[in-house]
Amino acid sequence: MAGKVLITGASSGIGLEAARQLAASGHRLTLFCRDAERCAQTRQQLLEAGAAPEQLACIAADLADLVSVEQGCQQLLEQGDRKS
Repeated sequence: MAGKVLITGASSGIGLEAARQLAASGHRLTLFCRDAERCAQTRQQLLEAGAAPEQLACIAADLADLVSVEQGCQQLLEQGDRKS
């Protein structure tokens, strides 16, 4: 059963590989990446790996910056429950 997954650190390493595998399994992903550039790069990599655009939501949030984290969380709340 596919579900919804939030991944931090999704732009590289274990986070990116987890995102690839979860997307391939049909899960809808919300990806927290450090900045907008990393969001775009990560999204593109996942699309090239076969993810569908409606599976991916990317939010720029630097977890080392509490203001950025708060803004990212606000975006997540505003996004609500995506039905794609």
